[in-house]
Amino acid sequence: MKKIISIILFILLSVVLTVPAYAAGQTGQALLSKVVVADVKQSTSNPDEIINVTVTLQNLNTRALKQVMVGVSGVSSEALSLTNTYGPFAVDLEANSTGSVSFDLYVSPGIRGGNYPLTLTLTYVDSEVVGFVNEYYTVSDTRSISVFVDEKIVDVQTPKIIVSSYNIGVERVYIGRNFELTFTLQNTSDSIALTNTMLSFSSQANAYTPAAGASNQLYIGDIAAGGSYTGKINLKANNALPTGIYSLNFSLQYQDAEHNDYVSEAGMGIQLIGEETDETASPKVIVSSYEIGADRVFGGDTFEMTLNLKNTSTDTAANVLLSFTSDANAYVSVTGVPNQLYIGNIAAGDSYTGKLSLKANDALPAGTYNININIEYQDTYSNVYTSPTSVSIPLEQKLNLSIKSITLPDSVTVNTKALLNVGYENPSNSDLINLVMTLTGDIPEGEKTVSIGNVKAGSSGNVDRYITPRRTGTQEITVSFTFEDASGNTYSAPKRTVTLEVRDIADVMATSSPKPADVTGGDTPAVTPPKISLNSYWIYFVIFGVLLVIVAAIIVWRILYVRKKKTPQWNRNAK
Repeated sequence: MKKIISIILFILLSVVLTVPAYAAGQTGQALLSKVVVADVKQSTSNPDEIINVTVTLQNLNTRALKQVMVGVSGVSSEALSLTNTYGPFAVDLEANSTGSVSFDLYVSPGIRGGNYPLTLTLTYVDSEVVGFVNEYYTVSDTRSISVFVDEKIVDVQTPKIIVSSYNIGVERVYIGRNFELTFTLQNTSDSIALTNTMLSFSSQANAYTPAAGASNQLYIGDIAAGGSYTGKINLKANNALPTGIYSLNFSLQYQDAEHNDYVSEAGMGIQLIGEETDETASPKVIVSSYEIGADRVFGGDTFEMTLNLKNTSTDTAANVLLSFTSDANAYVSVTGVPNQLYIGNIAAGDSYTGKLSLKANDALPAGTYNININIEYQDTYSNVYTSPTSVSIPLEQKLNLSIKSITLPDSVTVNTKALLNVGYENPSNSDLINLVMTLTGDIPEGEKTVSIGNVKAGSSGNVDRYITPRRTGTQEITVSFTFEDASGNTYSAPKRTVTLEVRDIADVMATSSPKPADVTGGDTPAVTPPKISLNSYWIYFVIFGVLLVIVAAIIVWRILYVRKKKTPQWNRNAK
């Protein structure tokens, strides 16, 4: 019986001891089940930043829960992982109150955007007196939360070429002019090299087109990652557009290493200005001075003209070519020499000295004739300029007079007048001014000079002069001419000499065969006296006339004398 009673008592004691402990466990779990997640806040959703998460727990029990431990799970290095502090995190929850815990999450570089669940494990340690013993027990429960992460923007660079700078090289772009545009392209990607780069361009209203010989495309090739390229294109400005700003548009095509194709565009506004004036023309080459190397230039002469050219601008004059003509071809290049002179380049502000070998035309009238000089050159952008100018040079012709004939009677008697006839011609192309014929020989001074006046170019004439030889015998009469040109310069023609025989009257009467005079001297033809000349018989007429006068005088005297003798004496006294 005692044994049975002992067993019953043991069982009852066991129940007494175990039931409170079980009941206490059930009570702690119930307490923890009333701890809920009231709020979850995160500092950011940017995957590039540390995300701070704050979880607010609310205690719905009527009793406080001390040191509730909160653990975080569900994290991984592939997605979200704890950083800085790793937990668990303790929180005291007062009755019907809230408490919070915070932790930091690191976002994995390869994460994708979205909500990521996390598990919070709540652990609470409670105590209960069981059988006079304070028993401790631990209860746990879980809560689920989630953290949102934005889609990570992967920095995959798209290569792009931009026009980082450009320069038109001139202060103004004038219509119709060429200019050179210098540009710099920049590869904005610092990791992707670009290949097969091709540039093409167009412009608004075709304001700017490729210059002659140029293209609107330029193959550039490779541009390294982060690198640049500087190039030049030659352009011509439209000459049919009004002043304004017109865009020049670049289109760039290129590839990366995988041969992916890319295109980028760029535009730049360039002002177009109306036609430039002489004041703005650049460069400008002028003839600063010249010399002909002689005091006077006569027709038929060859001479050397020295020209000094000067570039008066601030730009280099390139491909300078000088050419010339002259009025009426008064001055032409000597045989074998062209009428052009290639000079090349003249730097800004510099000078050039050149020489032209010329020949003066001998078939023109004397006068001042222009040498017309045209200087053609280019600037550094192949724009063509011309500078025309004229140089005036007086042309003088060598005046000349030729004696074509000299005529004298076939017989010349001393101290009697004889007719001298001289034929002359002006073969030159200029007038002879103040032509004077001068005779030398044994004749009176008043017969030695004859003023003829002006003789037109190409004309001829004759001059008659009576001369009176003052001695008998063979005599020489020299004929010479002097004259002037329009400038007052004095010239003389070659002298010619005529030889003649001067006879006394007795010799003339003794012979009837006149001897022709000889003409000597240079090219002058011999004088051929006329075969019949009345001048050789004039002495007979003179003698006959004198005799008639004497006879007439005697007759008159005789008549008067006879009449006087017949008059009565008384009548003569009355008178």
